[in-house]
Amino acid sequence: MVMLLALTTMLANQTTPVKAQCGDSIEPGVWVYGEIAYGRPCSYTFYGRVGAYVSIRMEKESFSSPLDPYLELKDPYGYIVAFDDDSGGNHNSLIGSYRLSSSGWYTIIARSYQNSTSGRFGLYLENY
Repeated sequence: MVMLLALTTMLANQTTPVKAQCGDSIEPGVWVYGEIAYGRPCSYTFYGRVGAYVSIRMEKESFSSPLDPYLELKDPYGYIVAFDDDSGGNHNSLIGSYRLSSSGWYTIIARSYQNSTSGRFGLYLENY
């Protein structure tokens, strides 16, 4: 119930709800939502500048959802530079305060832990 309220609140506070397709770019400060099917991760790209900090949050739609969110961040060269399973609380994912090591296009991989569950999720990128 708490997570459903959190996801409902985050989407309600957004001026224009966005449903991003897998493979789309993501803008800082805007919640996007999507859906993961079994074994099919979604990727989102953003342009980052060297020295900037980013935080990425992935939350499942509701507390009772079977989805166990898992995040990976790939640098412009395709290397996984950060990942998270449960730092966001209630089995949600949070990559917090990651300092970008180079300028270029970064990729966020939104998937389930061990690619074993499916469900709807919200994704938020903060850049500072």
